[in-house]
Formats: sequence, structure tokens, C-alpha cells
Amino acid sequence: MSIRNTRLHTTRRAAVAVAAGAALTLGVAACSETKEAANDATSAAGSAGNEATSAAGSATSEMNSSESGMPGGAEMVEAKTADGQSVQLPKDIDAAWENAGRGSGEFGALKSVDDKDGKTLATFDKGWMTYSKETGAVPLIGKIGETWAKEGGLGSELGLPTAPEEGNAMSGWTQMFQHGKVTWANGGNGEYSANIQKM
Repeated sequence: MSIRNTRLHTTRRAAVAVAAGAALTLGVAACSETKEAANDATSAAGSAGNEATSAAGSATSEMNSSESGMPGGAEMVEAKTADGQSVQLPKDIDAAWENAGRGSGEFGALKSVDDKDGKTLATFDKGWMTYSKETGAVPLIGKIGETWAKEGGLGSELGLPTAPEEGNAMSGWTQMFQHGKVTWANGGNGEYSANIQKM
């Protein structure tokens, strides 16, 4: 083989080696990018899985809280209605009912319990008691209680009572609510009527 042919052959071998090296480099880079993409996908899947697990846990926690029957964060106790049904009653209402003599006291027997938006209304034979985290347990009786019930009860624009009614037959009775007050008084003609003031 001539020197010229030898040089040509060597140059071709070098070119082939360079091309092979370049292909190998591109292959490694492509493989690296593929691995990075796979790692990114795995990481994203793991992150999505963690978020889903967290969301599921949060939903379960909320569901458990909802199912625990604790309106407004109240501690609940089991109570019996007059017809023998078991109901969940805020502990504060149960304690007030106990202090009033339960079924033989001023409120009489428990008839029903209603919950709405963190508020509770216990209806008795001779009155009502309401509960929320903000107001605690507050009694309602007589004409003011009836007036509040006609105004919508738990859905009333007056909100819940914030303290028991005060007054007497001479001056009338007044009870304060979250968004107003109700007065039951003599109008001067010997007849009593309700006066509702919303704030």
C-alpha cells in the first residue's frame, strides 16, 4: 500500500471514530434527557399522589367532624325526646335543662333538636333554648320566644338571643339578639304586643 493510500485509510478511520464518538455522545445525552424526563414524571406523579392523599385526608377529617354532630364546635351529649327518640344535644343546653328541672321543670320535656350553620335550637314543651359558639346556651320563653320563632327561628335576621329576657308586667319584657331586640309590652291600651327592632 502506498503512503497516500495509507494516509487516506487512516483519515477515514479517524472520521469514522469521530462520527461514532459523536453518536455515542448524542446517545448518552438523549438517554440522560430521557432519564431526567422520567424522573420529572415520577416526581410529578409522586407529588400529585401526595396532594391527592393530603386532600383525601382533609376531606375525611372534615367528614368525620361533620358526622360527629358537633355544631359550632359544641360538646354533645345524648338526650331523649318526649317520644323516646335519642338526639344529640349541646352539653351547655343539657346542663341548663338539668338546672331547670328537666321534664318536670319550667321548660318541660324535650320535643326536638334542630341544627343549622353551627347553631342549635332545642324545642321544649314550654319554651326553647338556643346554642352557638358565640352566644352559648340561652333560653327563650313566652311571647318573645314565639315572636322569634315566627321571624324564622334559626334563620331569623335577628340571629340568636344573647341573654335571657328581662323585665316585668309593668314595663314589659325585652330580650337582646345578635342583630336586634324584641320587646313584649303593654301598648298603653291594656293590650300587649311585640316590638321588633333590627340592628
